[in-house]
Amino acid sequence: MTEVVASGEHVDIVVSAPTVIDIVASAPVVDVFVGASVAGPVGPQGPQGEQGIQGVKGDTGATGATGATGATGPQGPQGEQGVKGDKGDTGDTGPKGDTGATGPAGPGVAVGGSAGQILAKVDATNYNTEWIDNFTSQVKHLVKNSSGSTMPKGSVVYISGASGTNMLVTLADADSDATSATTIGFLESQLINNASGFVVTEGLLSGLDTSTATVGDPVWLSSTPGQVLFGLANKPVAPVHLVYLGTVTRVSATVGEIFIAVNNGWELDELHNVAIASIANGDLLKYDSGTSLWKNAAQSTLTVAQSQVTGLTTALAGKASTTHASTHASGGSDEVTLAQSQITGLVSALAGKAALTATQTFTGTQTLIPSAIGSQALIVKLLSGQTQNAVEIQNSSSTILSTIDKNGSVSAPYFGSTTASRSYMQTNGDTGSLQIFAGSAALKALTVRGAAAQSATLQQWQDSAGGMLSQVDANGYIRAVRVYSYNQWTWLGEQNSGGQVTFTKQTAAATNPGAGTARLYFRDGTNAGTLKLVVRAGAAGAETTILDNIPQ
Repeated sequence: MTEVVASGEHVDIVVSAPTVIDIVASAPVVDVFVGASVAGPVGPQGPQGEQGIQGVKGDTGATGATGATGATGPQGPQGEQGVKGDKGDTGDTGPKGDTGATGPAGPGVAVGGSAGQILAKVDATNYNTEWIDNFTSQVKHLVKNSSGSTMPKGSVVYISGASGTNMLVTLADADSDATSATTIGFLESQLINNASGFVVTEGLLSGLDTSTATVGDPVWLSSTPGQVLFGLANKPVAPVHLVYLGTVTRVSATVGEIFIAVNNGWELDELHNVAIASIANGDLLKYDSGTSLWKNAAQSTLTVAQSQVTGLTTALAGKASTTHASTHASGGSDEVTLAQSQITGLVSALAGKAALTATQTFTGTQTLIPSAIGSQALIVKLLSGQTQNAVEIQNSSSTILSTIDKNGSVSAPYFGSTTASRSYMQTNGDTGSLQIFAGSAALKALTVRGAAAQSATLQQWQDSAGGMLSQVDANGYIRAVRVYSYNQWTWLGEQNSGGQVTFTKQTAAATNPGAGTARLYFRDGTNAGTLKLVVRAGAAGAETTILDNIPQ
């Protein structure tokens, strides 16, 4: 379709081919020529034709002038949240606000205290603190039990190894260097196997059993694993290793205290100025000035010059030489005799000394001291065939008081103190029997004490052939063939493979024995020539016949 718009009075349209022409014009006459034909007169207005198809869109025209702003439409729906933008610059500080109301008082710091003190927690309650002095009474370290069993509180332990950062501990004992040299301290509490706990290495530890100690006693490591010894009397001696553990500060079976200060001590070859190598029996310790060390050396390497013995050179001056001429027939081995006067000072030194080759009398107190704890203070050695006593003790009149005879038997009138506070034994001068006396009414004359778990008899009475007559067994039971009363009127015995009690008849009724007690005895029976068995009991009871007219 071709559309033509015209505003003049006359529009000519020439179409060379069939087409649809839509004419819109304001002029009263429109001439249309198709081909070469000439248009006839205009006919009347025809009816409205059908709507034609949409034509091709033309080019966009120039933008027109902006129209007036329309009225604001209604608010649209909320859009989705946009991406957060970059943080803007900090704005200027605003003016200071008014001071707020005072809040409630806080817990604050505990009141009191003095210079140098520090705060410490009293318990697990929040803010529950107190001022304490800035020192500790105990140093302890975390350890782990690797002994294989539970270790009680107060056990002494040594470092036996490590697992990561954990020190492993085991019960210490003084029998070897391996179990004593690294002793660290006491367990603060019971520690089960593979559990961790604290060992106190220095300071006070309480809750211990120190009942066998005295305040101030030193404490030593025992040969019993984990245990201790108290006091100087129990100080370990070689070959037991000496480990000092501390001092007893409180004696109690349950709340005893020890101040712990472990000192493992040193062996001789552990000292910094001692060098021991290839040690042998009999070696001596010799100082080497070249190395400033004490070293072990064989006795054969030790030489002593005459000048090293104080006074020896002076003492030998002017003395006869023992060197013999080679012309002596014995090659210099013949005897040389020196008189006492030839040795300076010997005569005066021997003045007043007892000769040990003859009988001597000593006045004043004589003291014999052994050279070592394994030596005897006195040995009395007898001659072969000795007939006299080995030792006699006499009074001022030379009367023998006691003796040790040639066979070593001791004979004395008394054994023990005869004072009123002691019991003692005495031999009877008339009969030679042995008597035991109690020193006072409150003392026992004789006590026979058995060993722990005693099994053998405590006492035996034997005949001359060693046959046992009676005994007191390990339980205190008296065993004998027969036991008689003083006048043999009553006795207990054994006969015909059984036991029996023998009574002699009484000639009168027995007295009342007292409440809760009874007496059993024989009297003459009712019929002549017979006996009756009676009993009398209590404080006022009469005789009661058990069996009468027993033939005899």
